[in-house]
Amino acid sequence: MMATIQKVMDVEASVEDVWNKISNVGAISEVVGFVTESQLDGDVRVCKMADGGVLEETIISIDSALRRVSYCITKSPLNLEFHAASMQVVSKGKGTSMIWITDLKPDSMADLLDSIFEEAVPGIKIALESN
Repeated sequence: MMATIQKVMDVEASVEDVWNKISNVGAISEVVGFVTESQLDGDVRVCKMADGGVLEETIISIDSALRRVSYCITKSPLNLEFHAASMQVVSKGKGTSMIWITDLKPDSMADLLDSIFEEAVPGIKIALESN
């Protein structure tokens, strides 16, 4: 069985501005606070974490029509069996919603990752709202 984590952030910024930040996949460290450094080499993103860990991710797609980025973690200090995620940006009234969905295995890691993501949400919202 696989677990799913979903975070929805209402952002006071234009959908275009939020999409520009999310779609710049090599600069995810400017959006997600627990990522201190990120580099893109082809479709592989390497993220250095605040705790010193390193993630390797494969960017699956950057879909401008859907305003959706999808990726999977291929190497992690957490030894996940499977991790695939997407970040999608949608218009919401005068603002924007960013929807972050992660599917992972083993599902026993869901509570830990959910708490990490929950702590990251306020900082992500600030980063997405900043100019």
